[in-house]
Amino acid sequence: MESTASTVVERSVENPRARWARETKEAIEFEEDPHKAALEDDPELVYVGPRAWAAIFALSISLGAPIGLALLSTASVSTEITRELDASSFQPWVVGCWSIANACSAAVAGYLSDIFGRRNIIIIGDLIVLLGTIMGGTARSIELLLLAQTLIGLGAGFLFDAFAAVPEMLPNKWRVLGAGIVEGGINVPWPKGDFHKTRWQQIKELDYIGIVSVTGGIALFTSGLTWGGLLFPWDHPGTILTITLGFFTIIGGFAYDWSLAKNPMVPLNLFWPKMFRRYSAILVVLFVSGMNFYAMTTLLPLGANLMFTTDGLEIGLMSLPKTVMELIVGFFMPLVSHKIPEYIPGFTIKWQLVVGMVLQAVFLAASAASVNPNNKFAYMFLPAFGVPMFTWVTVLSYAIASLHVPHSQLATALGLLGTFRSTGGAIGNAFFGALFTSLSARETSRMVQAACESLDVCPTTTIFNQLLADLTAYNQGVPGMMADVSPEARDILVQALHVGYGRSFQIVFCATIPLSVIAVLCSWYIEDPWPYMNNHVQFRMYERGGFSLRSPEEPSLTGATVVWPATKKMNYDSGIYGIHLERVPSQASQACLTTRTSMILEDATTHSRSSDH
Repeated sequence: MESTASTVVERSVENPRARWARETKEAIEFEEDPHKAALEDDPELVYVGPRAWAAIFALSISLGAPIGLALLSTASVSTEITRELDASSFQPWVVGCWSIANACSAAVAGYLSDIFGRRNIIIIGDLIVLLGTIMGGTARSIELLLLAQTLIGLGAGFLFDAFAAVPEMLPNKWRVLGAGIVEGGINVPWPKGDFHKTRWQQIKELDYIGIVSVTGGIALFTSGLTWGGLLFPWDHPGTILTITLGFFTIIGGFAYDWSLAKNPMVPLNLFWPKMFRRYSAILVVLFVSGMNFYAMTTLLPLGANLMFTTDGLEIGLMSLPKTVMELIVGFFMPLVSHKIPEYIPGFTIKWQLVVGMVLQAVFLAASAASVNPNNKFAYMFLPAFGVPMFTWVTVLSYAIASLHVPHSQLATALGLLGTFRSTGGAIGNAFFGALFTSLSARETSRMVQAACESLDVCPTTTIFNQLLADLTAYNQGVPGMMADVSPEARDILVQALHVGYGRSFQIVFCATIPLSVIAVLCSWYIEDPWPYMNNHVQFRMYERGGFSLRSPEEPSLTGATVVWPATKKMNYDSGIYGIHLERVPSQASQACLTTRTSMILEDATTHSRSSDH
């Protein structure tokens, strides 16, 4: 008893900074096992204040520029943009630069925010995106456009740190909702618990070798894949060397982090066998889903342009069903995902993830029927029910992973999810783009040759190659092409060209099947986090130096474990007092509660129990 009393006295006289550090450290240690923390700290009532919702809403707006505009909207009209800039061969790079930069920055941003806090990382991301959007909006050359896309993708990787910040501020049961709205920030500067170190010491102890090797390797590997077949042939030494060097640099970075690094950017414990169902399987799902999404985001508008119309407005209208579906499954579905099991028993977020991945796999495979023969409306709607499932899968994946990984590595783990997702996107964009390029060259030549034979025309190889080039240009709306060919023959040749493109897309759609099946199996194997989706909250927003409702002798409101009624309000519908609830850091801080706070807590508990009877 004397020891406990002396501890209470010592804590009552410690300075606010020391108390804040101790209580934050205690809260983080309590949260290190997310499953145990959720089961041991599940209050009956929980309240999320307006400041938290304001942060989530404000930061969700900031993601509109790097994703909604720079990635999705730009990709939809990338054919028109690159044509106007006289750089059609660089079309894959419009999305590729964004994906590569994002893949490099997402993991680094998560790693740094686990050390220095979420807020500063997100602010840096906002500034980089602002610079990139200004540059992109004024770009008049393909070089400036690609540089702008690179900056925006880089900044978006920092902004994705919000996927770690939002879950911390919301009850576990609302994590899908928060990931859907995504954005937020907290001011806990040293989440890893290095309270005895200065910022300079932490900067010196960063995993610089891991950061450079992993991000540099990803940049080299994905760049080599992207420019293969475009800037250089696939068998060119520059392409082979870049891909090989990038691959082995990534392997070396992982090996260093898993064996020698003191503070690794890629922690080994996230890849232990027991974490496969909790985390590693999610990496596979996002990698494959990202491959499909980013590749089709580029290829679908291209297909519309090659097979159906050269009108930019009509191409945009053909993309509208996909855009609407992205809004539905990426925003509205996460708002109700946590409520769905109440109406469909057993349909938890794990099984919603499985359904999302199945829908993407099935509808992408079914899309092969929309292009051979060409069917405009089937091409508009079949991919629209498959490709956008990536947004739903992404939101669910972040929510599930956040409920399984140690809290001290939350942003690192979710940053790696972003890296795998964007790396998959860069690889998918390069692989499927190169596949379509090679297939279309073969199939269009074969079909146009057959059309020439049906017209009793057998041109020499030189004349045929020139005819095919002119026909391709005519199909793209270049004026003056095919003027010396009769309208009937021209229509037959154009139809043959469309069939060649259609067969190429058919094979591309079918090529998504094998990896999609693997992703579906991995999603099926993921551990269901539903038992931990309760009222538990990890951390809440606060201001350094105090909180307006807290007197100096009361504990700072930085963490989770005990329900503390910051205000007392009667709910006339339920008859329960203490609906406005806040959180305090740890069980140890209960000893520091003032008599006034204890009385409020006891009063709220009494009213709650009496209402139950």
